[in-house]
Amino acid sequence: MEALALTKTPMAQADASASVQTDSPHAARSQETYIGNYSNQTLGIINISQSNGTLILYSGPGRLKMPLLPTGGDSFSLSKTGTGPVVTFQVDNEGKAESVQIQGGRLFDLFGNNVLFWRTTD
Repeated sequence: MEALALTKTPMAQADASASVQTDSPHAARSQETYIGNYSNQTLGIINISQSNGTLILYSGPGRLKMPLLPTGGDSFSLSKTGTGPVVTFQVDNEGKAESVQIQGGRLFDLFGNNVLFWRTTD
């Protein structure tokens, strides 16, 4: 019986530690991967910059400032709750984002649910 009890204890501890999530979602790559200017023929240029460790999307003539919150991998949210518009970067084989797609939300509502911007030459 004691041997059985000893074998269950480490397994129970492993199960308990596996279910505890201590990290919030993070980007799969360094912020440098995403930083730059992206263009859409109709909507113009958006800029992705970094400030105090947070990626920021700037858009429009008034440079509307929107923080990008990581949701995992190359995807980010424009909402603090993580349920708003989704921003997803497509990264090339050299590890640099070549485009960014914005899905959902009212920011680009007139142009459909998915809006694609291509990286401009930096």
